[in-house]
Amino acid sequence: MHGKILPSSGGRQVAGVVHAWSLNGTDGARVSTGHVIKARMRYEIIKDDKGEPWRVTTHGYMYSVEDGAGQELLAAHWHPDTAGAHKRPHMHFPDRVVSPEGGFLAREPISTGRITFEEVVRFAVRNLGATPLRDDWENHLLLAEVPHKLYRSWHEAPDEADRP
Repeated sequence: MHGKILPSSGGRQVAGVVHAWSLNGTDGARVSTGHVIKARMRYEIIKDDKGEPWRVTTHGYMYSVEDGAGQELLAAHWHPDTAGAHKRPHMHFPDRVVSPEGGFLAREPISTGRITFEEVVRFAVRNLGATPLRDDWENHLLLAEVPHKLYRSWHEAPDEADRP
């Protein structure tokens, strides 16, 4: 899986503006099994209220896995600023995912906790056959993911930050 995070203009240094990044633009990253991982995120660089000068806050994300033919197999979304009914993090599964009894498993999104991009990469390596570019890939994912998990303001639902 070769991927490059492509930030919007100013997305590495301009504070106070909502930016976006995408994985290889709209193409996503193809793994060795032919699956395609697509990812994009909206974020903002803000002043930190916990002692550091700056931090990044997430405004939403959309991750998906497609098969080699371009059919979406699953999608993880959090898009609180859109008009849709699903403001919490959630996953979508296509209608063709069926139970052993023949019924659809899920037509409506399933609520989830927050999903990091690192979790998506880990899923691709462990479950889709993505080949890591380095032997210590898991350590690098952890180094990127741990600060986010330590300092995020919520995990399950955005309104956690407002609770006592």
